[in-house]
Amino acid sequence: MTRGFGRLVCYDEDPTDSVIFSHHGFSCDVLISGNSDLKPDDYSTFKLLVAVTGTVGTLFTRENAGNA
Repeated sequence: MTRGFGRLVCYDEDPTDSVIFSHHGFSCDVLISGNSDLKPDDYSTFKLLVAVTGTVGTLFTRENAGNA
């Protein structure tokens, strides 16, 4: 487990407004969950479990902030 502050940005394929939401400045615990498939020469896959802890941070969405 890793503990710290996080930033999460989710995108889609819309070239004019690609950010769906951006959450930043939140404290969290991060844990790799389940089986990971780490590859040295290609994209790796793994699941992250992120638990927001004491500081909730700021959330921007496409609807309230445009391209955050």
